[in-house]
Amino acid sequence: MSLEYVAPKEALNEARRRLENPALQTRVDDYLGSEWPLPFSSERTEPAALYAPYMQTGNKTEVDFVRATQAGGTNRIVVATYQNAPWTRGNPGLRDCYQPPLRLPDADSREWVVPAAARKGPLSDAATKYPGITITDYWDGIRDAVMRRTLRRRWDTTTDFGDWYDLQARRFGWREGQAKSPYYYMAAMALYASGRAVLYDTPPTEYADRVMVPAFQAAADALGVKPLVTNVLNPAKPDWVDLRFLTDEQARNLRDKGRIESQDKSLVQ
Repeated sequence: MSLEYVAPKEALNEARRRLENPALQTRVDDYLGSEWPLPFSSERTEPAALYAPYMQTGNKTEVDFVRATQAGGTNRIVVATYQNAPWTRGNPGLRDCYQPPLRLPDADSREWVVPAAARKGPLSDAATKYPGITITDYWDGIRDAVMRRTLRRRWDTTTDFGDWYDLQARRFGWREGQAKSPYYYMAAMALYASGRAVLYDTPPTEYADRVMVPAFQAAADALGVKPLVTNVLNPAKPDWVDLRFLTDEQARNLRDKGRIESQDKSLVQ
């Protein structure tokens, strides 16, 4: 068994048909224990395109996601983050949040923004090496500048799924000491099967085979329809944030202060 991917327009059209199926909506509601993530807590007539990173960072994948939705299909887009995820050493997605994929001035390699002692507890609470700046502050500044420069506007489309993931993981049998993602993906795949959201994803990975495929199959078996997943996002490896949107002064400020500050306010206002 593997994930089955659908082209975006086909997936969105199928999602619209599912939204008009009250019996399916009831089955999914029962499967989720009537617990939906906030943007999807009520039935709608238009599905959302959804991208699910740990944090909103303005990386290439997020920019490509917004551009893909701008190209047509739906007016609803959601970036679903997981900001209370705990630090895990072997998780490359989390590592990118703590050790940003940025090439800063006079740096030969990626630098850890979050010191080792601060890599504990929820991701969003992590303190950076810059006084008074959390990892959320750090990335919010970068993302804002990226979106304004590359997409000519700020995109306030983010909602955090962390509490919902935690709640659903427990519903599906997760216990302390276990990996949580195999359990909350059981719920996420039901959301994508409901028609309320279509997941915009990257091509298959080992993580998808190990975690997402069993949840995909479980949702399909329980609900009688397959989750709607696309794989149109194809980031370069590694998924660097492009610092060409910064002036030299701003890049130095980001390196030295953790904030983008410049006399050229057009990029950050």
